Amino acid sequence: MRRRLFFLVTFALLFAGEAAAQSRRAECNGRAVRIHPVPGTHAMPPYPAISQRMGEQGETVLRLRIGTDGSVHEAAVLNSSGSRRLDDAALNFVRTHWRWQGAFGCRTAVTQVTVDWRLTDPRP
Repeated sequence: MRRRLFFLVTFALLFAGEAAAQSRRAECNGRAVRIHPVPGTHAMPPYPAISQRMGEQGETVLRLRIGTDGSVHEAAVLNSSGSRRLDDAALNFVRTHWRWQGAFGCRTAVTQVTVDWRLTDPRP
């Protein structure tokens, strides 16, 4: 029987599951703002193949600084999943692929996201 592996990316602070398609809270010069993702850019990071084989799982919490152009200007791991490979995969993918609509009224906005790396073996 072929084992199928899945993972779920959830986003901290507001929502789980479908949060990528929704606006989220961020901080902008000490005030709360809403930032909106650019549709299609908030895909799930690919699960590293070696991490799948080794059974690595966990949550990677990232702190992001988003510029007025909507790109991630800075990203850092706040809480590790316990696997550097998973943390690096989340960090690099979010930094290079995720974009937000840039009109939020300040130079940069700061937010947090959580990538929840889970392997499951679904049974019919």
